[in-house]
Amino acid sequence: MDTANLCSIPLIQADQICTPPNWALWQRHLIDIMNEAGILFVDRYTRQDGTLVWRDNWPGMDGSDDAYESFYTFPLFYALGGSPDYLHLANKHWDAITWQFTEYGQVYREFDAYYDWIHHEESYLYFYFLALANSYVLKDYQRITRFSGFYIGEDEEAQNYDSKLKLIRSPINGSRGPRLEMTAEDWSTHRWVLGHHIFPLPFEDIPDVPGPTADWNDDEIFPEILDIMNRRMARGDVPLNLIATSLVTHAYIYTKEDKYKG
Repeated sequence: MDTANLCSIPLIQADQICTPPNWALWQRHLIDIMNEAGILFVDRYTRQDGTLVWRDNWPGMDGSDDAYESFYTFPLFYALGGSPDYLHLANKHWDAITWQFTEYGQVYREFDAYYDWIHHEESYLYFYFLALANSYVLKDYQRITRFSGFYIGEDEEAQNYDSKLKLIRSPINGSRGPRLEMTAEDWSTHRWVLGHHIFPLPFEDIPDVPGPTADWNDDEIFPEILDIMNRRMARGDVPLNLIATSLVTHAYIYTKEDKYKG
């Protein structure tokens, strides 16, 4: 991390005392209440080690984003004036959720094994806010250089980025690389939601599956849906993958290395 320019930051000295406006007093009052509320949430919904009080097993590729979202405001709250306890809790629960969902199978090498970038971004806002709250944490520096390597072609195990074609190889990607063929297990926690005949099918011409909706829980229908998604949707880049640039930008802010700019 580059600390050479810290001495060039202007020093602002406050030498007058004035009466704060009412909005500032109420804001401070709100922060005081939130300091108490967050602790109540943690005490009720997490274990001593910081993991969520939840299931022993969780299949599929979905879920870690929701767990991270439970705490992603903690470092931001601290940065805005919350108790220093929230910086400690933010780091504790990041580590705990990462471990918990590694055990479930969704997280690998501290990053989602594979998912779309809507869900990645929901998870990694938390990571960006950790740096906002405290940017001088070695393991977070190590994490961002590893994570960004998944998307600039540096990581042999996660070759998501095609440097020749300048694209990400699949809409579903992560620390295990592009998911060029999805499995029924990947979709196991989605099927009960999609099976309620609420959401339209991904395509209108799926053989033997009349639309516009279908029962994804039907074991005769679902393989047909999965097959056509794999053939038409699992390969190639999509606009959503542009959100990966936020991760690489985060690495550049941390390191100032030119490789993250190109």
